[in-house]
Amino acid sequence: ERKVAVLALELGVNDEEQIKFIFPVPEHLLKSVDDYRTKNLSVFSLYPYHGVRMQLGNAGIKNDLSTLDGHIDRVADISGVSNFNQISGSISARNGLTPTAVFLLDSKQTVVGYALIMAKSIDGIERHLNFKGYLFTNQKIDALIFKAD
Repeated sequence: ERKVAVLALELGVNDEEQIKFIFPVPEHLLKSVDDYRTKNLSVFSLYPYHGVRMQLGNAGIKNDLSTLDGHIDRVADISGVSNFNQISGSISARNGLTPTAVFLLDSKQTVVGYALIMAKSIDGIERHLNFKGYLFTNQKIDALIFKAD
């Protein structure tokens, strides 16, 4: 849950309930993070967080990544946030692929979400990976493309 809280901060998602996993009074932390965003800087310099926010909304930048079978199990509204939903679901990865995160693309190949791998299980040669992250609101869930990061 802490990793998802860091993702919320990097993406600029004011998910106070999630951010409370790393900081008990999110308002103070969010104010500092806003300063970074106004300067168009990434809040965190480490993978998988660094630069993710700047990729949201961009088209055609993930063609070189492996496409995965996936689905979203849960889409939740976030109190006070109108442009993102919190999501969770799972992907299946083959051939030893074990991504750390997943880009979610719409039918036009535009990055509309990002999620972190939270749990892994291996069933023969296929890996089942649970993820949790954020998706722009009003997306067609059944039309999303999942790309390994």
